[in-house]
Amino acid sequence: MLNLWERFLLLLLLAVCFWWEPPSKTVPRHYGMNYVAWNPEQFSLLPLPEEPSRLKSLGVKDVAVVVTWYQADAQATEIAPDPQRSLSDEDLIRILRRLRAAGLRAYIRPLVDLQDGRWRGEISFESESDWTAWFGSYERFITHYARIAARESAALFFVGTELERTVFREQQWREVIASVREVFWGALTYSANWDGYESVPFWDALDYVGIDAYFDLEIEPEPTVKALVEAWQPWAVRLEEFATRIGLPMLFTEVGLRSVTGASRHPWDWRRDTPISLQEQANYYEALFRVFWKRPWLSGIYIWAWLPGLGGPEDPTYTPVDKPAAQILTRWYSRRD
Repeated sequence: MLNLWERFLLLLLLAVCFWWEPPSKTVPRHYGMNYVAWNPEQFSLLPLPEEPSRLKSLGVKDVAVVVTWYQADAQATEIAPDPQRSLSDEDLIRILRRLRAAGLRAYIRPLVDLQDGRWRGEISFESESDWTAWFGSYERFITHYARIAARESAALFFVGTELERTVFREQQWREVIASVREVFWGALTYSANWDGYESVPFWDALDYVGIDAYFDLEIEPEPTVKALVEAWQPWAVRLEEFATRIGLPMLFTEVGLRSVTGASRHPWDWRRDTPISLQEQANYYEALFRVFWKRPWLSGIYIWAWLPGLGGPEDPTYTPVDKPAAQILTRWYSRRD
């Protein structure tokens, strides 16, 4: 027979079990920016003192901090940090905490790049032993950062980016995702390339469809906002059909444009050598938000990118900082309708 105190504790326990819900794996709408640093001379200084407030002034609420490890080439099976180019864990954690202290939501986005300069989407192997070795190395790499993300109470984690020639290895990817879930309890996404998102067979194992949204547009140089809106329509229809079919919310995990003439046609072309066009970049931002921001299946956008120390009217890179595109971003990220 339970005494009165024991009955009270039992009733309290039952009430807690009834009302308690596990932490949500989702985060609110994403007003995102990729935070990218490749200059080792800056690592120990980041984020620069003014950066958190400047990010917030753009309307940014969510920051994906990019950290990159490397393999020698597309057939190398070992992934490792580059002492000269990879953020240390200490620098990464300091960046996350300073961003959070400023009121921003901060996440880790690990990338694999190739030392020979080729695209990570070319990583592929012919032998089963090489595939096994690479996935073993990749799992060690990604779970290392998943553990840090868990310790830092991040709500979102990116399990991979643009590894286009690996995704057909479905079972191995599912094993990687399961290993991440063992150490990280927040939401997960994978960033597919703009022309490969329909080929990813493991979306059901994740919480968001992620797309690096550098879609080719049939457009002339220096397009108007109206022309860009029209050029986006075929992709908007296709994405909506896919989102409906797959049944998951979508993130544009990267989207943006270099501030150079003609960049809208192939936004992924980071080497385009044409004159600066601040207006084309601004028009691209305006059209992007007009077409997509209110779509119910799109949970948010991560602009590419915040590049510490870069920006301004003479800068040809993707960053919108101190360019007209920043004003467009601020207006849309500040809307509440």
